[in-house]
Amino acid sequence: MEDNSSFFANRTSSTMETLQEEHNTKLERTRVLKNQIKDVKRQLEETKNDNVYDKIEATKNLSEKYKQLREEYNLLLGQKSGTKQLN
Repeated sequence: MEDNSSFFANRTSSTMETLQEEHNTKLERTRVLKNQIKDVKRQLEETKNDNVYDKIEATKNLSEKYKQLREEYNLLLGQKSGTKQLN
């Protein structure tokens, strides 16, 4: 009986460690994405001073990048909580 209980305890411990590592990885990725989102927002604000053509192109590119980052960020949040969250 003791062998079975120690087997399950080790298995549970291993599973918990794996889940903790996945959680930590997702938390770190979430932090990185938050910082990238802030940087893109800042860059979008800075494009207000560029000439018209450059401003349009930069805004379009940064908006697309921002959208992609937000989607990935929201997917990660949804995976962490078990449900998809909306802004």
